[in-house]
Amino acid sequence: IKGGAAGGGYSQVVPMADLNLHFTGDFHAITSAHNLLSAMLDNHIWRPNSLGIDVRRVTWPRTVDMNDRALRHIVVGCGG
Repeated sequence: IKGGAAGGGYSQVVPMADLNLHFTGDFHAITSAHNLLSAMLDNHIWRPNSLGIDVRRVTWPRTVDMNDRALRHIVVGCGG
């Protein structure tokens, strides 16, 4: 990603640093934090689930490819 769309040309948003907030270089940190929370939620559901999380209603997406417990027994390429 090249820039934060704060305006490097004639029109600018000032102060540019407050608008960008390091978004241009922190996507890896954001996805890592999101995936860490995903793994913690997954682990809590698969363990005793003391919070009583309804597994039928979890809609927490992953942000990048990762080893996911829910996908360990998936069979692909069955010609369907």
